[in-house]
Amino acid sequence: MTEEEGTRFLLTRIGMLTPDAPLTEVSTAQLALTATLVNELDGLPLALDQAGAYIEETRCGLPRYLDLYRTQRRTLLARRSKHPKTHPQPVAATWSLSFERVAQNNPAAAELLRFFASRCHSRRSV
Repeated sequence: MTEEEGTRFLLTRIGMLTPDAPLTEVSTAQLALTATLVNELDGLPLALDQAGAYIEETRCGLPRYLDLYRTQRRTLLARRSKHPKTHPQPVAATWSLSFERVAQNNPAAAELLRFFASRCHSRRSV
């Protein structure tokens, strides 16, 4: 998505903007923050939707989410030593944030997700 499309999509996804409303209904600071997040997520619709779902569910807000995303992205990139530090991983980072939230709220559900993931991985290896 373009920056404007992604910004509109994300602001609509988190309920800060109605689908037909002009972007001018949101403060300049909020628009800049949203555009920053859209750019860091490379405008990928899935990553933007995951980010929006996380923000909506946790009510953490855009500034907190951006901070969490940047921290999580650095952690993921540190694990991928064969790729340069600038290699974008927006979908993995947004998914990882959601998984961490599940693990905090329901450790049994997180364990079940790990179990199924390991089963899927072991079947692919065969």
